[in-house]
Amino acid sequence: MIKNAANARAFPRSDAKVIAAHQFNQKLRIANLNVGSMTGRSSELSEVLLRRRVNICCIQETRWKGSKSRDIGNGFKLLYNGSITNKNGGGIVIDQDLQERIVEVHRVSDRLMSIKFVLDNQPCMNVVSAYAPQTGCTTSEKEIFWNDLDDLMQSIPTTETKYILGDFNGHIGQTSPFNARVHGGYGYKWWTDDVKQKLEQKKTLFKSWQNSKEETDLEAYRTAKKVAKRAVAQAKVKSAEDFYAKLHNIKEDR
Repeated sequence: MIKNAANARAFPRSDAKVIAAHQFNQKLRIANLNVGSMTGRSSELSEVLLRRRVNICCIQETRWKGSKSRDIGNGFKLLYNGSITNKNGGGIVIDQDLQERIVEVHRVSDRLMSIKFVLDNQPCMNVVSAYAPQTGCTTSEKEIFWNDLDDLMQSIPTTETKYILGDFNGHIGQTSPFNARVHGGYGYKWWTDDVKQKLEQKKTLFKSWQNSKEETDLEAYRTAKKVAKRAVAQAKVKSAEDFYAKLHNIKEDR
């Protein structure tokens, strides 16, 4: 009996060590990305977020149905909200450390959602992911979105911090020479010659289908539309990666 007592652990590790193990580094990296579609891109997205050391990432155009959460790899979890069709959809990707700090998830619509986090020794943090209606959507749909966003922001206590990220489908003019004066020249880096060419081809094929109403022209337009969307999504991802790489280099130079 004495021998067993001598070899046994007298007491569990101190509470201080347990608390220290779960304390969170207060420096956060929050990002936003229009993914175009999450189908087949979970692993790719998680690897980018891991490489960029992003803690929270709001994403738009997931094109997933339902309202669920899903592990996408590398310790990241995606909480998303979609419609009954494969259109729109948004979500928020959370790293492993922050997943245990979620206290509320508010899914307003397939274009708007928010997550509340509890942090150490500071007010709760609210992260809002928004995807504004684009050109072609009805006026009523646009009004509903902005009213929902206003109601959501009003529902968050003023004592809590708020971060709004999203794709607001904003456009600054129709030509690029004046854009640099407004946003520093970073916002249109994805507008490459390849993207322009594929979008122009899509528009041309759409007009051909409208004039002919032939099934072959419709299929050609649908194919060009998919190619153009893929080109835009890839160009935006590359533009974002180049931008963050530039910021990282500037930080290292300092």
